[in-house]
Amino acid sequence: MQWIRRAAAMMLSAALLFGLAVSAGAFQSVSQEVQLAIEIEDRLNEGLVDVELSYGHGLSALDWSTLKDNGVTFQMRYFNTYYRFRPADVSRTLGYEELNLSRTEVPDELMDEICAKTGLEEDEFMVVLPSMLGKLPGTATVGICLDQDFMNNNGHTGLNVYGIDFVRNVSYRDADEDEADSADDAGRVRETSYGISAIGLAASGKAAEKTWSPWISISTNVSRMLLITTRSIGTYGSMSWNQSSGAIQSANEVFSGTASAVTPSNPGSSSGAPVTDANPNTGVSETQLLLVCGIAALGAATVYTLARTLHTRKRRD
Repeated sequence: MQWIRRAAAMMLSAALLFGLAVSAGAFQSVSQEVQLAIEIEDRLNEGLVDVELSYGHGLSALDWSTLKDNGVTFQMRYFNTYYRFRPADVSRTLGYEELNLSRTEVPDELMDEICAKTGLEEDEFMVVLPSMLGKLPGTATVGICLDQDFMNNNGHTGLNVYGIDFVRNVSYRDADEDEADSADDAGRVRETSYGISAIGLAASGKAAEKTWSPWISISTNVSRMLLITTRSIGTYGSMSWNQSSGAIQSANEVFSGTASAVTPSNPGSSSGAPVTDANPNTGVSETQLLLVCGIAALGAATVYTLARTLHTRKRRD
């Protein structure tokens, strides 16, 4: 039976080494996008680390801390949006696994609600909806590239930027005969509607910067839906741009949730200092903690099996 114990010990040792390698990758791997951006800045020394991201991708907590501790202004840049942070404005680690601020598609029902509440036609404004909504881990300069169709109808000067906080209402009703294919197991059809809870002005009369294409920017520490127009619309509620509390969440979750009541998709709109920190400094995530515990258990099993093997050999000698 000794050879069985030796084989088990070798297998456990191999598994432990593999687990340690995976753990090292999980804790120490900075994304290629961040590594490349830092290397380019080191060569050019222009004072800006430009992290180019694809739609649907974001910065991990390790990416964030690496950029923050690098001491140089950095930005998350998508094709037509960027979020620029100065290290002096960032005092906290990332309180969630990934910060993804790429644009997401605005539902038709929400567009209809915007038109109804603002009195604007769809060709009179453009909307930017980040993938995540809520408090950012620092004050950011948000840059938006103007849409060509929007500029054809409205130009690129005299622009007003509004923030919109909205809620999503989900209800159910019995399906008609023609709706059988779209009904759930209970024979119900889900209906979604949206309501605007606040519209606040962030900037007025701005002109887009004409570089390779016109860009307009604002400063805020809250990720929310933004509306750009040359028109003036009423303000439907108070809105803070740099002192708002509230948890960050995925905009896609807001769209696909199954709650039967109104689901807030926006941070709180208090004009005072945050009462609670919705993005606290965090240590290891639950996934990382489970990984550490698993490796520790594997290590203990390996030590025990090796000890048994050596003890058996010693007794035979």
